[in-house]
Amino acid sequence: MRTLMIAIGLVLIAPVAQAQAQANRDLAYCERLYEMHERYVARIKRFGGTARDGVADAAIDRCRNGRFADGIPVLETKLAQAKIPLPDR
Repeated sequence: MRTLMIAIGLVLIAPVAQAQAQANRDLAYCERLYEMHERYVARIKRFGGTARDGVADAAIDRCRNGRFADGIPVLETKLAQAKIPLPDR
């Protein structure tokens, strides 16, 4: 009986662990996109006198709050528009 309970527990925990691992990968990817945006896109704009990019800031905030589907495409688009190659996912 104990073995059965352990097996059931492992079966129930595995999807949760996989989902958490995916969320960690998504967050790391989003952070990388934001870092690249800040380094290559925002820096250039700042030298021209432009203030912070509120759209990019909102996108990283969404990612940090677990809303990757809302944040990642915004940052990918901003990098693509600036002709910055996207990092591997």
